[in-house]
Amino acid sequence: MAVASHLNHIYSGVLRRMVLATAVVAGLSLLGMMGVSCLDIALRMAGFPMTGALDLIKILGALTLACSLPYTTAIKGHVSIEYFILQLPYRVQRLIHGLMCLLGVVLLGALTWQCLHFGWRQMQNNVVTSTLQLPIFWLSWVIALACFLSALVLLQHMTHPGRKIVRS
Repeated sequence: MAVASHLNHIYSGVLRRMVLATAVVAGLSLLGMMGVSCLDIALRMAGFPMTGALDLIKILGALTLACSLPYTTAIKGHVSIEYFILQLPYRVQRLIHGLMCLLGVVLLGALTWQCLHFGWRQMQNNVVTSTLQLPIFWLSWVIALACFLSALVLLQHMTHPGRKIVRS
């Protein structure tokens, strides 16, 4: 039993670090979007529009959204309506919570698989951005990683309902 507890502690620590790393990427991507937007506006006002600004903003926006998903899941920051559930007995609440986590894991698992497959097809077809001609297959893989991490977070919530992965 001590070995299982130790392995779970290591697993939780690795998961926590990965969730926090994706949150840092999301924050940096958001700052990057703001920087590119401001620079593009300033350059446009000076008569020198920035080539590829929209491509960069789209890529950074996708990174921001995808990489914020695991952290938001970890702090239970998604919008939920719990009024009716809180009126139910505690055991029924736990059951509903477990079923919702399981459904989330299944859906995020399917999304992970589809994003990996889509990224692979994009790589094979050499899909690139319209202006800068940057390959974008890797974005689908980042989204897949974020979905996979979110599924792991939901599994952690389901198996250890009272334990926090990260502090908000």
